[in-house]
Amino acid sequence: MQVAVATYDLNLRELQFVADHLTELECRKLSEALFMEDYVLDHPLTGSKEKNVSCITLLLTWDRSNYGRARSFHRLSLRLSQIGRNELADKLSQLVYGEKSEEVPAFILYNTEFIFN
Repeated sequence: MQVAVATYDLNLRELQFVADHLTELECRKLSEALFMEDYVLDHPLTGSKEKNVSCITLLLTWDRSNYGRARSFHRLSLRLSQIGRNELADKLSQLVYGEKSEEVPAFILYNTEFIFN
């Protein structure tokens, strides 16, 4: 049995893309939001914690925590929208879905060869 240790549909390249397109304050606010359980943000985000930590480190910390583990990229996309970065949320969705659509033909080809051989 394989156990997920991070989000199951995000990779380092996509997390780095998000990190590269956020300001330091936006990233800290995003990190704060990602560690909230509720769908709706229940208080204003301050971004006052985790200063002097790189954005990619904050995103990887979330990704490997209980808040990110075995979840979809949709949580990250939702939180990006909630901090006012709708265009970045949309671009992330395009990146993830684009990569997943490229994986489908290879998956079908592999499984077809396995069935017929």
